[in-house]
Amino acid sequence: PPTQRKMEGKLTTRALKGFLSVLHSEELFQQEIEKMAKHLKSAEELSSFRSQVLGLLLHESVKTGNLDQLKRLVDVFSAPLDYRLPARANRFQSEAEPQNQKGLSLLESAVLAPVRVAPDCVKFLATNEIFTEEDKKNAVTLSVTGARSQFLAVLIESGIPVNFNCDDHQNSPLLLAALRSDGKSMELLIKGGANVLHVSESG
Repeated sequence: PPTQRKMEGKLTTRALKGFLSVLHSEELFQQEIEKMAKHLKSAEELSSFRSQVLGLLLHESVKTGNLDQLKRLVDVFSAPLDYRLPARANRFQSEAEPQNQKGLSLLESAVLAPVRVAPDCVKFLATNEIFTEEDKKNAVTLSVTGARSQFLAVLIESGIPVNFNCDDHQNSPLLLAALRSDGKSMELLIKGGANVLHVSESG
């Protein structure tokens, strides 16, 4: 919608930092929302903008591995865990194809974050029922293709399946790991129950 696109254009990194600076107070946060969205004409538009801001802050939290902030957004502000990062705002666009066409789920964003900062966020999100099976499978695929074995281990431990086709060529996560000579991911997948007899369309 035009209004949403206009507001997305205003949500710069600086603006998001402004929202982060007032997360200690629900009242100050709402004041900041109303100040930035003062031209919106209806309560529905204001509520939609608030949800969008909270969704972007969730993605910012997993990008930086800030688990405390992530939990506060969820527990105190009821931030929408199902918010998808729009493709045009997705800094992982090339790496996340084709997932980015519909936008990245928060779980997918978490596994694309720097490995050194985000394992706890991945663990926190991996078992949440709000994410679809497709989201979870995409997270496994992104962990394998990005050589993020630490995240892959967390996903497997959470019970996410490892036997599925990652692409149109019927490559499984295990086959993708093998194609990349990623021994650590292969070991994790096999221990997690990956089918070693699975064959892609190329054999």
